[in-house]
Amino acid sequence: MNKKTSFLGVILILALGLFLFSISQKDAITLNIINSTKEEINSLELRYNDLLVGNFDLKAESKKQMSVESSLIKTEGSLSIFYKDKKGNIQKIVAIGYISPGQKVSSTITIVNIDENGILKIK
Repeated sequence: MNKKTSFLGVILILALGLFLFSISQKDAITLNIINSTKEEINSLELRYNDLLVGNFDLKAESKKQMSVESSLIKTEGSLSIFYKDKKGNIQKIVAIGYISPGQKVSSTITIVNIDENGILKIK
């Protein structure tokens, strides 16, 4: 093997490593939301700080996985779910209280009850 071939081999290995690393870092934050109630829950918003990451509904007794790409995580912050109760008031559930750039986090929230005012109870 000559020096050119060895050099090209090293470059290819480094490029492959960088590519695999970038793929593994795409979804930095993963949130699993489980609706264990017998009611459908509509118009939920997932936000990273003030940035809307996604809107979603949850069917009764279902689960949903939401992800936030690492490219969106520019500063320290938190991940929250927003929704309106039966009176139209905006409610907030802090799903992940602290996230920083480069961090990879996974969490699960289970909605166990919806009270008479439409407030979600979680565990």
